[in-house]
Amino acid sequence: MSASKFIASRLSFKSRVSLVATAVSAFVIVLAVCILSGFKEEIYNSISKYYAEIRLSDDGSIKIDDPRLESLSKDPRIASISPAIFQASLVQAGSQMQGLLFRSSPEIKDENCSSIPSSLARKLNLKQGDTLTAYFITDRAKVRRFLINDVYEDSAILDQNQCIAFLSLESLQRIKKIPADQADCMEIRLANPYRDKRAIESCAIDFANASGLIYSSSAREFPALYDWLEILNANVLIILLLMCVVAAFNTISAFLIFIMRSSSTIGLLKTLGMSSSALSRSFLRLVSSSTIRGLLLGNLAALLLCAFQSATHLLKLNPQNYFVSFVPVHIDLLGILIANLIAWLAIMLLTLLPTRRIARIDPALTTKGETL
Repeated sequence: MSASKFIASRLSFKSRVSLVATAVSAFVIVLAVCILSGFKEEIYNSISKYYAEIRLSDDGSIKIDDPRLESLSKDPRIASISPAIFQASLVQAGSQMQGLLFRSSPEIKDENCSSIPSSLARKLNLKQGDTLTAYFITDRAKVRRFLINDVYEDSAILDQNQCIAFLSLESLQRIKKIPADQADCMEIRLANPYRDKRAIESCAIDFANASGLIYSSSAREFPALYDWLEILNANVLIILLLMCVVAAFNTISAFLIFIMRSSSTIGLLKTLGMSSSALSRSFLRLVSSSTIRGLLLGNLAALLLCAFQSATHLLKLNPQNYFVSFVPVHIDLLGILIANLIAWLAIMLLTLLPTRRIARIDPALTTKGETL
């Protein structure tokens, strides 16, 4: 065991103010990271559900097994590629009529089943298990009836006038008289690391160049959403900076008081031949241990609150302002670990400042009257 480690094990740095400040800072930092991650997860999933990050087509249609897509099938940036078909219609329940856009969903396999938004269900007084009558105008008017297999909550990312329901791919192929090997476009959903605005646009250009197909991207369809998420990123960085400064300020204050109270001990150890740098390492070990305890306490409290909110959705939001109806949380372990590491490093770097006082302590003055 090194001398600095041995000395650190025999000293005791107990500051409730420092511990509480570090714990509160960690609590706020972890909450900010989890909420930001939650917003990203909810919004990215909504975009993927209704639009997908990238759409590829060849002048409004494409073959599902188009050989130009083979070069993309093994790209690690792609989570999935699926065909999509869209068809506008009018739906009726009793005397009520409503415009509706049907789109294919890979999750629906039964040609007679549909999934509709809750706003449409309320307006037409429909519920799961009822029959939905839809009118399609293609080469001629067609009437189809579908069993309502699911009623989902409307997404706030869509315009209030937009109403989207889901059918199987085969149903829409029959309605539009499209061959079984064709679709309106191929939808590409990206892996998590590539779902931000810049990555989506970069991937879209790469895929379009590689395949020679026409592309559209969610980054262009929903620019305000992605810009809003980037603002949230900046806010979290500001919170991280402020909380690190608060924790470091309180730790430095407590550490300076501790050094002044331990000046006789420092002088005695210097008299015995211990260098100022070794003493500084000993005291920094104490600060590091206290900081880690505070971070752990703050992390535990924040994760418990996040787990509670994730299970209950107790804290609500106005979806017109925040695009979701509740405070979303997603426990991003990597993000939490990085935030904690940054906080610990920031506190330790700022704590290096008061350790200079140790070098200025004169053992001749501090050990005056001491007997060995």
